[in-house]
Amino acid sequence: FFSRTVFYRCAIITMSITRNEAGHYDVLCGRGGGRRVSPGLRELAHRYAVAYRMAQRGQKSTVCMQLIQELEQSGGRFWVKNNKDGFFYEAGFTDEQKIAKVKEVIHRIKVDFRDFF
Repeated sequence: FFSRTVFYRCAIITMSITRNEAGHYDVLCGRGGGRRVSPGLRELAHRYAVAYRMAQRGQKSTVCMQLIQELEQSGGRFWVKNNKDGFFYEAGFTDEQKIAKVKEVIHRIKVDFRDFF
């Protein structure tokens, strides 16, 4: 499990946006309840949740990478909030950091397996 600080140890790219300018598939990262999961990531996470839960331990990261690839193909990017100026800056996350963020979202989703059997 990654600590909270792992998300901030990344290359920051100079492009910035406000919360209202975030796209449907953009992922806003930061501390506190003010950051909500993007609708696009939530939709993808619901689609991949069953495959993630049924995957073996070593395959869960592969399922997450498939979700991330689909997210990025849809135009989604990962953004980190700068608390000093309030803007979100595009983050150059590693694959491991992206996977950790996606796993966080998938773990919050409740799946009723009775619907699938």
